[in-house]
Amino acid sequence: AVRVVHTYKDWLWEAGSKDEPPEIPVDSVEEARVADVEKSADGEDTTDAVDTTDAVDTAMENLSVQDAAAESETAATTHVTPAEMDALLMTSLKQVMATVLDEKHTGEQLPIAASTLFSTYMLPNAPRNAELDVKKSSYKKLAKFLKAMEKHGLLGLKDIRGEMHIKSLNWTHADLRTYTPYSVKHVVKAEQAPVVEKTQKGNMIELEELLRVPPALRPLFDDVNGNPESGYMTRQQARYVLEAYIKRHNLVDTRNPRNIRVDHLVCDGLLTKDETAKLTFYPRDKLQQRLQERMILCTRLTVPGNPPVVRQGRPPTIDIV
Repeated sequence: AVRVVHTYKDWLWEAGSKDEPPEIPVDSVEEARVADVEKSADGEDTTDAVDTTDAVDTAMENLSVQDAAAESETAATTHVTPAEMDALLMTSLKQVMATVLDEKHTGEQLPIAASTLFSTYMLPNAPRNAELDVKKSSYKKLAKFLKAMEKHGLLGLKDIRGEMHIKSLNWTHADLRTYTPYSVKHVVKAEQAPVVEKTQKGNMIELEELLRVPPALRPLFDDVNGNPESGYMTRQQARYVLEAYIKRHNLVDTRNPRNIRVDHLVCDGLLTKDETAKLTFYPRDKLQQRLQERMILCTRLTVPGNPPVVRQGRPPTIDIV
């Protein structure tokens, strides 16, 4: 009996690298045939083995005929020149800007981490049968490619805690005005991006960590219109609110950008009384960490067929025996 635990293009395949299954080398079939002949010379019964080998030969012949067209289509992207890979990267970026991260749907998605732009948006929206590989381009690194695109005027970049982010996209660029999008099987809209993995899970129960603004921090959030209508936000959204407040009130220390000048709202919401009396500046990373600690942790439970339910606190621990 055979127990199938994993199949091609199932959920496990979708969650992984989505590699194609390996091909069976013809040399392996020949080695099997030689081994069967040697066994028959020793007097062993190899009728079943020979029949199996013949079946494999037939299957390989059929497979080679069926896959001939596919191999010819992918050959172009297997042996691409750096200039061709440069063009593929540029095309994928324009495709994403024209169809996925378009001006109507991007909204609060910006800024987006460079790695997220490439893995979540560019890779799935590459031209058909094309495999994007920055190392095969003339840029060699994703950061260098994005800096070239910034110089070209397609996007704007900024550094957030040592990681490159895309802060803006130029949808009015001449390249986009003349660009014609192609069809892609799986196009994910920007507002759906955070739940792509969840929608692939089908009818599974989902737990999501959310944050709620405590009373002491509401004045700070209200100052930059950072209180969401639902009353809940993600950790990343909370970080963006604090960064927006710092930028609006010019709280960055000019001598050391890693430090933030603390004003009365920051002191009231994030610092202790002793810190308020002694400190004028506070490290930026520790201030963000303090914000995460002061926010009220909640959990949203989504059961298929029922409206989501939000409860304060962490989800209960479940032991699987």
